[in-house]
Amino acid sequence: MSVAIIGAGISGSYLARRLEEEGFKVKVYDRTRRWRGCRCAWASYGDELDDLLRPLFLHAEEFELARMERAVVNGVEIDLGRPPVIIDKPKLLKELWGGEIVQKEIRFPERVRANLVVNATGVPICPEEFMALPAYQALVEGDYPRDRALVYMRRDVRGYAWFFPAREGLFHLGAACLDYDPEALALKLLSFYDLKVRKVCECEDKIRVMSPQHGVDITSARWRRGGGLVLSVGEAAGAVHPISGEGNIPSLIGASLLFDAIKMEGVDEAVWRYWTDWVSYLIDERYPEAAEAYRHRGRRFWLRALREIKRRGRSRPKLGLLDELKVVWEVVVR
Repeated sequence: MSVAIIGAGISGSYLARRLEEEGFKVKVYDRTRRWRGCRCAWASYGDELDDLLRPLFLHAEEFELARMERAVVNGVEIDLGRPPVIIDKPKLLKELWGGEIVQKEIRFPERVRANLVVNATGVPICPEEFMALPAYQALVEGDYPRDRALVYMRRDVRGYAWFFPAREGLFHLGAACLDYDPEALALKLLSFYDLKVRKVCECEDKIRVMSPQHGVDITSARWRRGGGLVLSVGEAAGAVHPISGEGNIPSLIGASLLFDAIKMEGVDEAVWRYWTDWVSYLIDERYPEAAEAYRHRGRRFWLRALREIKRRGRSRPKLGLLDELKVVWEVVVR
């Protein structure tokens, strides 16, 4: 049984490795063989990552660059009871998939010959069903503590900027928002915290956000002429939280759910199990409410979120940064 995976990023590499070890014939395509994914660091939780990597006999600590004990949101310090870790994403991608990558840009996945084609490019099959958030990311040099994350939010924009450690001596600076230039918002963070940095590299990107109520059954699968199926996984299937921006852990979870569906149901029937499990995950994590708040509540949402962060910051909750943001939007959207 053959599976073609388009895109060798976090979800595509993970799925390829697991399927190959299960005996499937896997072919991976990517538009570049030079490197997969951004060279920047990536914040996550070690325990969640460890659970997902365990079937591959990998451990999160092998990829840990730094550990954040504290977060400062608009000058309000939040004590992190569950510290996020900074992961060396390029190293992880290398470990996930060491097999051959066919260097080729595939614009029409439905034309690839295989029993199952997996769209792991990050670009949905039906992009009109998604909302794209402009984002800016940069690696910068500086001499600052490596045990904290800095966050800056403006009351009049939907989004925020961040600053956290990457490799030794390097930091990840970024921003994503709808109502403001993300690069300008990142510069506002530097000004707010009086940071002096030197830029090493930068890139612009888009974070694609979807709601499962009008997404997965339309954008995650497409039947091909003459049989066969194209399924989307990772960011192309909505694995990005609209508020926190976290996409890597959900992408790995989605790839794991797709692997389980293929293994248990076979290629032809996997779609139904995958759809059900993936939509259930998104709904349980309240992605629809978050996407709705991002689309329609606008600046009022972020103003209330900022007030809530300040209130909770004074009480020093034992929450991780992403958990803290989740609590904020859960309170606001009720």
